[in-house]
Amino acid sequence: HARHPLVLLVRHLQRESPSETPWSAGTVPAQMVQEPTLLVWAVGSLEGYTNRVELLCAAVDCRSEMVNPIEIKQAQSLLRAMSNSEYQSENSGIEIERLAAKAEQVLLSDFESVSSVFGSRDSILTNKAKQAVISHNERLLSRNQRQLSRDDLNPRLRTMFDGWNRRLEGETRSKLEEIERKGSIRSSLEVIGVAIVHPENG
Repeated sequence: HARHPLVLLVRHLQRESPSETPWSAGTVPAQMVQEPTLLVWAVGSLEGYTNRVELLCAAVDCRSEMVNPIEIKQAQSLLRAMSNSEYQSENSGIEIERLAAKAEQVLLSDFESVSSVFGSRDSILTNKAKQAVISHNERLLSRNQRQLSRDDLNPRLRTMFDGWNRRLEGETRSKLEEIERKGSIRSSLEVIGVAIVHPENG
């Protein structure tokens, strides 16, 4: 889409805006917004035993500075309705970076609740993966122990089974450590662009 947040970055680079955040501006029908509104797009990432990436958006009333997370579809409808993309918002007194930072904090707070749910799910998957490794190892060790319990077992075979058991134990420890490392939740959230929408004739 021509107004996708990533396209905003290209526009930003082309006009060399002094703002650190890629942004665009325009007007929408007055019934869609009553006050100048800053749309803030962010990407939240969660890494663990499983990974997740989520696109989030917030609308900031540029006058009251109230921040409200909004559905992506709602933000997209505003962008689709936006016209007059050369609207000169840089001279309107809107502090883009400061308002975007406020929105980022609200989105981050909301994203932490997602992280909590994700963390619980990740913990369940991590424990299941560990149990699968342990169960598999126990089956192999039990089979080997039955062979080692035989009084008539050839000494060379006994040595082979002993060595196999030691290798299995080492491999199991390594696998469990790797699962634990992958299961550590790492989260981040980054603002990727903003759009300032003004009501027509506003």
